[in-house]
Amino acid sequence: MAKSVARLFSAPSFTAGDWTPEVRKAILSRRFIPNWRPKSRLWRYHDQPWVQWVQFEPDGLPRGPFFWSGKPAIRASRPKRSRHGQVKVEEALFIGYYVERGVPHHDMPARQIDSRWHWHGFARCLSESRLRDDLNALMLNLREDRRVVWIDCSEAEHPAGTVVPPVVRVLPYKGLTTLAETKKIIDGIPQYQWINVMLGVRYSMTECLTEQRDLIGEFRNPIVRANEIRQLVQNALP
Repeated sequence: MAKSVARLFSAPSFTAGDWTPEVRKAILSRRFIPNWRPKSRLWRYHDQPWVQWVQFEPDGLPRGPFFWSGKPAIRASRPKRSRHGQVKVEEALFIGYYVERGVPHHDMPARQIDSRWHWHGFARCLSESRLRDDLNALMLNLREDRRVVWIDCSEAEHPAGTVVPPVVRVLPYKGLTTLAETKKIIDGIPQYQWINVMLGVRYSMTECLTEQRDLIGEFRNPIVRANEIRQLVQNALP
């Protein structure tokens, strides 16, 4: 059977996430997660371009920031601009569990991490053997040649004025050793630097441009597994 030719992704707008509305529409009726729906989100870091992505949110959630919660998501990587020069990032689409670490002090309360943030449960999953084994078991359910951990944080400025460059790492997932490496990288990132982490699968931009809408059928497993990781992390909150 010939592949469909309907376009979903395009190279010029891939990293900006212009595919977001159509991807959200394509998966909305599939109800991958009971009582959660895919939503479009929009973000801009300082003077960088706006980006969009899809993330799942519970039905009835009030409008507003959702940084504090881990959630299944679909996001594209993008180059990082900084005062140290642009950081080259391989352009790819990531589907999986998305968790954020806010900062201890911020003039916007929604970005200031507190006790309810799922990051604390995620940190326990990296540190405690039983939880780490459970997280590893969920990750091993993902397709071996695609599963990854994506660590992504932008440039930050220390209160004293020192500029810290971006951190971008994509780790092929091999098992417990990858979780140990993830923890080591995260532990080396200053507390005042925001961190985004995704655990899931990766599709190169070339694959997205070639496969287009035929990829949508492959999204179910990583989204369902991401929701199971969300539940594990939420239950691990101190």
